[in-house]
Amino acid sequence: MARLVSLTTQQQDFIKESYIKEIMSRVKWQHRYGPEIQVQEKSKQKPKTQIDIKLPIINNSSMMTRQEQQELKDIGQTVNDFERSQLTTITEADMRPVSPKTQSLLYQCRSRDGKGRNEYLRVRNQMKPEEKYFYPLTSNWAYGWQIGRHEYNMMLQFLL
Repeated sequence: MARLVSLTTQQQDFIKESYIKEIMSRVKWQHRYGPEIQVQEKSKQKPKTQIDIKLPIINNSSMMTRQEQQELKDIGQTVNDFERSQLTTITEADMRPVSPKTQSLLYQCRSRDGKGRNEYLRVRNQMKPEEKYFYPLTSNWAYGWQIGRHEYNMMLQFLL
């Protein structure tokens, strides 16, 4: 409903009375039927029970030989070491390190000449986000992230 700019006092009183009438009808309904609804809702609820279900262990190491157990431990340690090394390098910096060629642009000339810092920033700006960052920093980047690599894989599948 569009807002009326100029309301007479009669119109204002009518709107005020209709609001109050609506609120009072809601309060009366709640007062009259509220307790019945609460009782019905409580009867519909299932009683809370705590059941302890004891399931058998899936990876039962007692049934494995010692050699199999040792192999699993070795694999787990190498995977954990690899994950730790990846996490430390990724979490230390969001961006990939700059290539020496691009970094050398910083020290070529002064920025006044359009080289140096300006040239470095221009080259970095032209790079794709997946070339600059390890992972998408925003959810907007997730769409199309490393799409060139996927297109190349699809092309290879059709050619072979």
